[in-house]
Amino acid sequence: MEKEEQIKELLNDEKIKQEVESFNEGKINWVNDEFFDSWNKIKGHMKKLFGNNDLYLGETPKWFFLCNYNNTIEGKPQLIQNTKARIALVRQVINKTKDEETKENLETQSFYFLDERFDKRYDGFERSVFSLDFYLYKIVSPENIEYFVLSESELPNQFCSLSGMEVTLDDLTDINRNLKIKSISKLFFVKEAIPNVKVLSKEQIVTYTKEREITSQDWFNFLNYHPNGTWNLFPETTNLIRSSFILSGIIDGYPLHLSIFGRTGTHKSMGHIETLSYKFGEDFPIFEGGNSRIKGLAPSFKEKPANLGYLINSQRIGFVDELGKMVEFELNKHDTQSKNILGEINFILEHKSRLVGSGNDNDIKCKGDSKYLFATNPINGKSTIAEHIGIIDPTTLSRMLILVQDDEETRFLLSSDSISNSPPDIDKPKHEKKDNIYIKYKNISYSLGMCWGKVCNIEEFLTLYDTCNSFLCNIEDSKVKTLVDTTNLLAKEPMKSSVWKPRARHHVTLLIDGLCKHRCLFEDYDPSFEVKQVDYDRAEKILIRMVKAWDTDLSPKDARGDMWNGKIF
Repeated sequence: MEKEEQIKELLNDEKIKQEVESFNEGKINWVNDEFFDSWNKIKGHMKKLFGNNDLYLGETPKWFFLCNYNNTIEGKPQLIQNTKARIALVRQVINKTKDEETKENLETQSFYFLDERFDKRYDGFERSVFSLDFYLYKIVSPENIEYFVLSESELPNQFCSLSGMEVTLDDLTDINRNLKIKSISKLFFVKEAIPNVKVLSKEQIVTYTKEREITSQDWFNFLNYHPNGTWNLFPETTNLIRSSFILSGIIDGYPLHLSIFGRTGTHKSMGHIETLSYKFGEDFPIFEGGNSRIKGLAPSFKEKPANLGYLINSQRIGFVDELGKMVEFELNKHDTQSKNILGEINFILEHKSRLVGSGNDNDIKCKGDSKYLFATNPINGKSTIAEHIGIIDPTTLSRMLILVQDDEETRFLLSSDSISNSPPDIDKPKHEKKDNIYIKYKNISYSLGMCWGKVCNIEEFLTLYDTCNSFLCNIEDSKVKTLVDTTNLLAKEPMKSSVWKPRARHHVTLLIDGLCKHRCLFEDYDPSFEVKQVDYDRAEKILIRMVKAWDTDLSPKDARGDMWNGKIF
């Protein structure tokens, strides 16, 4: 019996040695086995392998590290530090004791992993440590769970789906102390990171809209649909500007940002911010300026790692409501006339990679990668958009397309005609169900939670959005220059020199790009995406209307000079 046990032990040792030899030394070895379905099982198995593959007690084992890839998380990786960090994954620890009977010195070895507490005073001394270099990231998942991510390669600066292994840390491990990770945290070893962007060919997206027979009006209905089951209606020019903003690509390294100024009650929050945010996900966050501070938009350094702020953390589009209220708070904070507020977000708007910090060894490398839609009432006491220059940094305003709701649009938006309980191109519904589940018109289902007309789900819309944002139509520079010159002649100072001229070419080019894509997708079903004269003509009409609206008096009074009281004037 004893001999059988010895043979069994020898066979087991040989099996272990063969398994050890099968792993790549000095590397992470990714395993996909039902036995390795949890970190605790993997850790226990590695302790067994390390403890049996040395020739004598205390010899350094063949180091390697096992990870499964059974876990997945989603989020936007935030780089914690700019260089790779060396992380101790496993420690070989020798503990010396004395046999009470024989008085002989004894040595025992143990292996401590990164999620286990090790104290040199009590646990023994390190004979060897296995460490690897990782890029360190922080990710906050859609479920609001914070992960500290270890990756051997750089991760994309965008929302990703990550596969790998999750490890829950105890509160006294070395990695907590060295990296200043919160007491109870989750680590995530990354095997693969896939950007959450789906890009189709031009032919595929045109086939999609053509087969669905999605018209320009259908698209506007889709954009105007609010989750409460109503449609917020806008003039055609405004609809085209918003469609162009969504569909346009990137030039000079950054996209088209849109800022909407108007009086109170003109559907800026409900009609623009809430309806568009809803299309990007039911719980897609909106940054509420009325109860927030400007520092929440940009990186801040009160904690380590630094908080990147709303704009950089945004996915695809960031929505900022009531921007003016945040500016007013800055003006009133020290009872002084602050100047050029918001200048700190310029590099984010231009998608420039920058190292920012506070001087307390908390520097971070960050870069914006989203479009931004700002909506606001005018700052208290300021009647026109030009009067905001010098309070809001003109270099910040110049990085946005400034849309001011003129008197004609305001009259419409304050009327009962600006909100509809059915799509505006349909007189009478064939079927209506008033139980907050769905509304159906012309055999088109508008679910109050999941489905909007002929665009059936979020994934379809995001695929359309990602594809359109991935390319730029071929636009004639001479046509752009003509439109820039025309608007420069119309614009008045100080808007002309401080806000419009510095980046007029950028904004005009992307406006044309978005208008061309709108026409090719919803009118002509043209996969060539060749810009036509109608696109330049539409851009000219929009730009002339936009520049003229900059002179609109946004103070709360009507055309007769009486105080405006919220009624139609």
